Amino acid sequence: MKSKINLFVFCVLTAFSAMIMAQPSSAQSGAFYGGGIGFVGSFEALSVTDWPQEIIRLSNINNANLTNETGTDIYPALMGIAGFDGNGVMAYGGQGFGQITEHIRLSGTALFGSKSISNYIEETSQTRSITIKFVKSILNTEYLWQWGRNAQFGVGAGIGIGRVSLTILQRTSDITWERIWLPFGVEGYDPSIDELGIHSTNASALFVIAQPIVSFKYQLTTWIGLRVTGGYQISRVGADAWRLNGEHAIAGAEPMSMMTPFLRGMVYFGI
Repeated sequence: MKSKINLFVFCVLTAFSAMIMAQPSSAQSGAFYGGGIGFVGSFEALSVTDWPQEIIRLSNINNANLTNETGTDIYPALMGIAGFDGNGVMAYGGQGFGQITEHIRLSGTALFGSKSISNYIEETSQTRSITIKFVKSILNTEYLWQWGRNAQFGVGAGIGIGRVSLTILQRTSDITWERIWLPFGVEGYDPSIDELGIHSTNASALFVIAQPIVSFKYQLTTWIGLRVTGGYQISRVGADAWRLNGEHAIAGAEPMSMMTPFLRGMVYFGI
């Protein structure tokens, strides 16, 4: 949570620094300058095939070639979860922007999104949950055209950094303080399959973002407006970027595509 707050504060400070520098001289008093801050919702159309489905299905583990009587792979049954449904993720966050010249605008955006699936395995009384989360911070530069008094059209590009994490939680019964220690064992304690406690694994990776964008901004009132931004995120997580619990390298990790078109809507307060 602290890292997400830091990303958001960084973007806001960057945008408002640009706003402060954007005060026009007397010779430019007729030019339009302004800035604002607001809430952003973003639809990320990440393809299902680009998510780590094979990791979720455990079929990338080649030293345990288990099959059922028909000879088909039974890893999905063992894991209890076949994979994510749908090919999109909603992300939310904030944005600050400032117009530093008549035609140039700078903006900073911080976003957070997640997608989860869960299943209960009656045979083992286990619940398995998988969650993918991402947080990213992006700085954009745009060239603007003013359309009348209240509308602007812009084209530009952005660059930033993101972090994606994959968390797998396997548990029996409720999550309690005592139960989280059971997987480590207690002297003289031999748990049954229904008392295996809680096991959680987190794999995460950092990735660099580049994105071309187009935007449309419309001032509704003196201090409230709407902004719509569309573009395409160009990014990829390398196989060697994954870390277990943020620290340890993971042998045999798989790359993950983060290529996605996106559409972002923003309600802002400013001019």
